[in-house]
Amino acid sequence: MYLFVDHPITGVGAGAFADARVKEFGVYLQPHSMYVQILTELGLIGALLYFFFLGQIIVINKKVIKILHNRGSPTNILDTLAWASIITCFCLMVTGIFAHSGYRFSWYVLAALTVVAEKLTKDADPEDAALPLPKN
Repeated sequence: MYLFVDHPITGVGAGAFADARVKEFGVYLQPHSMYVQILTELGLIGALLYFFFLGQIIVINKKVIKILHNRGSPTNILDTLAWASIITCFCLMVTGIFAHSGYRFSWYVLAALTVVAEKLTKDADPEDAALPLPKN
């Protein structure tokens, strides 16, 4: 946290925690906490934007679920995808307490799936959303 106190606004730079630690303390170590990593590397400005990004994954998926339930199609695959994205996001946030996983690809896959689910939900015809798939 000393690195954060020294660079509170902009941080030491994305991915630069270990190098900054070497310069300050002479020991090359990763932070082993996503929250320490994000605060230290991105500073307050970057951390606010980063956690806004994570929050939007949850908010948008909750909107997708609400739209699907309002249409009467809660068994839609998009409903399952939205719930899985929310649960995965929370799980990664919990494991982030013990791992420097701030830039893990999982976050970006979740964001991409969220964008796709939102787009498909908005583009779908409400009349068709509640109909079962035709049998071939």
